[in-house]
Amino acid sequence: MAAGVATVIIAGFGVVRLLRPREDPLACALAAYAIGLLALHSLWLAVAQRYVMPIMPIMWIFLVAAAQPLLRRRRAAAGVLIAAITMLLFRADAALVRSAWSAPPRYQGETMSWIRRQTPADVRFQSMEYVTLSLLAGRQTELPALDAGASTRDAWLASSLSRKTDYLHVAADLKVDGYFPDSANTLFANLARWARSSPYLREVFRSPADGTVVFRFQHPDPARFLRGWRAYELAGLAVRSGANKRMVRRKLQEAVRLEPTLAYAWAALSQYEYSPQARLHDLETAARADPTSTVIRDGLAALRGR
Repeated sequence: MAAGVATVIIAGFGVVRLLRPREDPLACALAAYAIGLLALHSLWLAVAQRYVMPIMPIMWIFLVAAAQPLLRRRRAAAGVLIAAITMLLFRADAALVRSAWSAPPRYQGETMSWIRRQTPADVRFQSMEYVTLSLLAGRQTELPALDAGASTRDAWLASSLSRKTDYLHVAADLKVDGYFPDSANTLFANLARWARSSPYLREVFRSPADGTVVFRFQHPDPARFLRGWRAYELAGLAVRSGANKRMVRRKLQEAVRLEPTLAYAWAALSQYEYSPQARLHDLETAARADPTSTVIRDGLAALRGR
């Protein structure tokens, strides 16, 4: 923190020195750009080195401008300063090279090769590593839905089927950071479990060397699933609008009739049953439909404990 504050102060002095003789448009533009980036980083934590790269060259310009009187009068001091700056830059580069030499091979060569050989060129993939698949496998790839609506397996499946996703790619050692919201960590932690627990996904490839798994979506009638999901969403809207229980119950029954694997529709329906036996049946059905849901398991345990 002290080094960062000192750097900003010295760079600010360099800005003043550049602007003092005359209003140089280039210096003004550099200063405005640097101030904007500093403001951005003060609001959004730069968790990776690459986020600092856009401002580093300009900061060096300002630092050298601040040291310009020293560079003019004392050549030895100027040489030491330039050597120190050069060593700092080489130190960062050397660290990257050293980590690349010592780290295991990356970019999932075995997985990318399988995808290129075994999947059609026009399929749609879903992966947290969408850039890697797009560049190295040449397949259209998109992120899973990262909003709050994708916090359950049912919501994630509905989102995936609505986007006509064909394959899911999961990497075990991926670390989610940077500009992803916090919900991305929860989603990524559950993707493989959701895929294995769903009857509509099948594991088609696994690479222990790459730490990856590829699943294929195989729903016999995606439109039916989405109609059931829409009925479940309409039931939720009806609850929030104050509709009567009979209407809500009818929508939830329509949802589970269209798509019997909608676990949260079964769990919601249990709240509108007229007998304890029916409520228990609905929650047990929900738990069987989605064994990964702790919310449903806790609700079932609470009902059984009464």
